[in-house]
Amino acid sequence: MYWDLTKQFNSIVNLQSPELQKKLKEIYEYAVHAHKWQKRKSGEDYIVHPISVAIQLWNKFADFDLVCAWLLHDTVEDNDTIFISDIYEKFWYDIAFLVDSVTKNSKNLYGTDLTFERKMDKLMYAGMKDVRCFLLKLADRDDNLKTLWNLKAHKQVRMAFETQAIFTPLEIILKFRRLNSISTLRTNLQLYLAKECIETHNELKDSLIRQTYTHFTDECFESVYKNSNNVTWQINDRNMLDELLQAPNIDEKIEIISMETWKNDYFMFHFKFKKWEVLNKKISLDIGSTYSFSSI
Repeated sequence: MYWDLTKQFNSIVNLQSPELQKKLKEIYEYAVHAHKWQKRKSGEDYIVHPISVAIQLWNKFADFDLVCAWLLHDTVEDNDTIFISDIYEKFWYDIAFLVDSVTKNSKNLYGTDLTFERKMDKLMYAGMKDVRCFLLKLADRDDNLKTLWNLKAHKQVRMAFETQAIFTPLEIILKFRRLNSISTLRTNLQLYLAKECIETHNELKDSLIRQTYTHFTDECFESVYKNSNNVTWQINDRNMLDELLQAPNIDEKIEIISMETWKNDYFMFHFKFKKWEVLNKKISLDIGSTYSFSSI
């Protein structure tokens, strides 16, 4: 697979001017060296991840900086000897900023006095400055979901929840899958921000969550994300419960906590998710109406 991907990537390199060919080769070699000997949870060489998605991003957007940033996007997180300052100093600002936006082991944006309590806040802020930050993250999440089954069950739930709460609504707003023009995606984002009167990254995050969940606070989001193995979901809608229980191999996918019934057929069903398939594909969650949240 690696050699086939290398061949495809070289065809992209050959499309560039001599100057850009040199830069792209340098970044490619930097990424290969940074991920040497590293493996994904699936067991494949880690370098397959940046190369394969770089090809997809080029074929979709043909944006040079986006492809370069993608090749470098995990180099800082996955190496103790590579720092975000190295990316800024060795390459140019736009690429480094994109990498910085998705680098989770730093709460700061390099060269600024901005500090973000949560990695999602950092991404939201950067994405409002440059929509390509969002494109990087959406591409990353798409590819990571393909190997989700290699993660522990509670991490599957955590990733699925974050996807459903933040990235699926963002993808829809941008029309990420339907469009291949970054300028149009940027316009879509700006139109959405204007329509919703959004001025800050926190407002954007809250607005995205509300696309999927109702009456769901930022504190709830953090609690579900950080304690996904201790989250209990609640159903009091009979049709939704029937839909849930009809899912194939449901016993492998949820853990039933309790079932209470009262007069007039009123009931309360509590459960935990063990597998991502139910959470993200079979059941549509709506906090505050169909489902409510509690942490035990």
